[in-house]
Amino acid sequence: MPAIMPYSYEDFKQKVEAVAKYVSWAQVDIMDGIFVDPVSWPYRAEDFVPFRKMVEEKEMLPYLDILKYEVDIMTEHPEDEIPKWYTLGARRFLVHFESIDDIDVLEHIILRYRRHGKSEVGIALGAQTPVESIEPIIKELDCIQLMGIKRIGYQGEAFDEDVIERIKRLREMRKDCIISVDGGVSLETAPQLLVAGVDRLVSGSGIFNAKDIPQAIQNFKQIPHNT
Repeated sequence: MPAIMPYSYEDFKQKVEAVAKYVSWAQVDIMDGIFVDPVSWPYRAEDFVPFRKMVEEKEMLPYLDILKYEVDIMTEHPEDEIPKWYTLGARRFLVHFESIDDIDVLEHIILRYRRHGKSEVGIALGAQTPVESIEPIIKELDCIQLMGIKRIGYQGEAFDEDVIERIKRLREMRKDCIISVDGGVSLETAPQLLVAGVDRLVSGSGIFNAKDIPQAIQNFKQIPHNT
């Protein structure tokens, strides 16, 4: 799955256009500059008014007729951001466990946005957070994303080998949960992630830094799961 880290709305549209015909899902990385240092669209000061207008007018995300959106919410208060992106058409939301102070807030998010099966809610876990931390709510989650890098909010970071054992431990905790890895995912690291038990691969620089984006996507799709 391509990970889009948008620097502006135009950048977002261009990256979506580059992948929309070749994948069924794309992840949008949103960052408020508080939970993580970098700031993405639409959390820069100049984005506030245009984005609010976009939400108020229910201007749907581009290519929504052929592409589904997963939003990786790297913000201080994810519960405040989900309604906006839901209005724009996103239907899968990843909340970073470290951004939630009260697990009751997380359970509220899960119940509200999974109602009637209209959307999916998952958890993203930072490299330093033990996978056992989510054991009380693991059965309620649609998916779990493990970070394959130590410093989140940046693309092109070095792959963290420790994620392999974390995948295996998580799979022991819940065998039927969808597990994804984001960060450090390349054609070199993907095979070992798949062998460890990952269901979804999320790649930003591995796709968007390629000279031929469609071919890069195809290369990821052709990696055997039983390597």
